[in-house]
Amino acid sequence: MADIQNLQLGHANITLGGVDLGLTRGGVEIAVTNNILDRVVDQYGESPVGAVNLGTRVEITVNVAEITAENISKLMNGATLEAGATIDEVNIGAEYTGADVNTAEMVITPVADSGDGSKVWTFYKVALISPPTVSLVNDTETTLQATFLVITDTSKPTGEEMGRLGTADA
Repeated sequence: MADIQNLQLGHANITLGGVDLGLTRGGVEIAVTNNILDRVVDQYGESPVGAVNLGTRVEITVNVAEITAENISKLMNGATLEAGATIDEVNIGAEYTGADVNTAEMVITPVADSGDGSKVWTFYKVALISPPTVSLVNDTETTLQATFLVITDTSKPTGEEMGRLGTADA
C-alpha cells in the first residue's frame, strides 16, 4: 500500500571518517551499478540465454558548499592540512601512483530521517576516486564536488561488505 510517509525530501548531512563535511549544495548522489555479463551461445546469436552478475559498484558524489582548508585536505588525495597561527593552509602534493588510496567510513544522514536511523546510509570504506572539482562561477556559490568509490570491506559478513541502509538496531 502506498504511504506518503515514505516520500523523502531534502538534503543530507555527511560525515567522512567521523568528520562532518558541513553544508552541501546540489545534493548527494549514490549510484549503484552491477557489472552484468550476458551469456550468449552460437545457437541463439546475440540473444542472451542467461546473465551473471560479476560485481557491484557503488559511487557517491558529494557537493560540499563549505570550502574550508579541512574539507579540501579531506577531499584531495595527497593533500595535508597545516594549521597556522592565523590561517590554515593545505599542502597539495603529488601522490605516488602505486600507493594505496586512503579509505574512511562515510555516513549520509538525510534530514528526512525520522530519528530512528532507518534512512541513514553507512558505507564502511570509501575511497576518493575523482579529483575534486571546485566551481568558481560568478553568479553561483562555490562548491567542491568529489566522487567516492565504495570499497568492499572483506572483514564484514557476506552480503554486508559494502554498507547498509538503516542502523543495526533500527
